[in-house]
Amino acid sequence: MQNRRLAIATTNPTFYLVLYSMDDTRTRILSEAEFLIRRRGYAAFSYADLADRVRIRKASIHHHFPMKEMLGSTLIDKYLLRFEKDLHRISMEERNVAARLSAYSKLFSNGLKGGMLPLCGALSAELSALPASLKKRVRKFFNIQLDWLYKNSNHLTVPLRFAGQMAAVWGLVSG
Repeated sequence: MQNRRLAIATTNPTFYLVLYSMDDTRTRILSEAEFLIRRRGYAAFSYADLADRVRIRKASIHHHFPMKEMLGSTLIDKYLLRFEKDLHRISMEERNVAARLSAYSKLFSNGLKGGMLPLCGALSAELSALPASLKKRVRKFFNIQLDWLYKNSNHLTVPLRFAGQMAAVWGLVSG
């Protein structure tokens, strides 16, 4: 296996050594970028910060993602896929509305335990400063949630009211 190197995986609180191939570089960049955005925000990290965390040169990041917007778009798209899979899994595994809503809330509370906001939650805080392509993806994230909440509320007035309130808040945030 060519192009292998030993690196420290920094996303796990218990540091450990991992043997990475060059094919993993893109994945590590995306993983660390998600960590930085969820912790600091999109505008508050640079390719230099990312290069330090991944332990590569900035030029290597530019090779995979010539512009920060491309990195952000790829990251959000992958996040949306994971999120939609999680929602689908919840819909399939949980039989009643209360269990579905509980599992849904855990998607967010588990991330908060690590001191991180959900990715699109962090991005929505700086929505007005994001490039148009990222704004579109963040809006899609919230629309996915609203649709899922509506479909999975089964005539309960509280979740429907919550979905309506969430839509109102999103309208204020997104302008």
